[in-house]
Amino acid sequence: MKKSIVAVCLVLTVLSFAAASGQKDAGASMMAADTTVEKGFFDLSGLGPSVLPFTGEDAAKTLAAANTTVYFFAATWCPTCRSTYQDIVANYARFPRNFRLIVVNYDTSRDLKAKYGVTYQHTFVSIDTSGKAVAQWSGSPGVADIVTKAGNR
Repeated sequence: MKKSIVAVCLVLTVLSFAAASGQKDAGASMMAADTTVEKGFFDLSGLGPSVLPFTGEDAAKTLAAANTTVYFFAATWCPTCRSTYQDIVANYARFPRNFRLIVVNYDTSRDLKAKYGVTYQHTFVSIDTSGKAVAQWSGSPGVADIVTKAGNR
């Protein structure tokens, strides 16, 4: 029993160290520092630095200075969003190094939806450094299509 507890503690320590040392992207670190898993929403832990939860427009603009940055307005009750989320989880490593997908809770982000005229969950908005939309679309089934439609720079 004691050996099992020690083994579990050792594994958790190693995983914590690996996660902490893997955060090299300053913008991603900033987004992650302000983030807790939103109860009842998609779990994005372990998908960074390419896939991050929305924590604010300023953080997204900072990311957009060095990366193609896309908001994904998603809802957990949306079957298309769930399907895309599953593809993102399976293929997030295929996002280019300079690509950031920021997942936005469609149900709670009223101001951001209004800013971009988003009226439908499963909408994507690519932004520039000032937060201006440079592309907007709906319906991407996964990572490859998101990157193509965003016009990765």
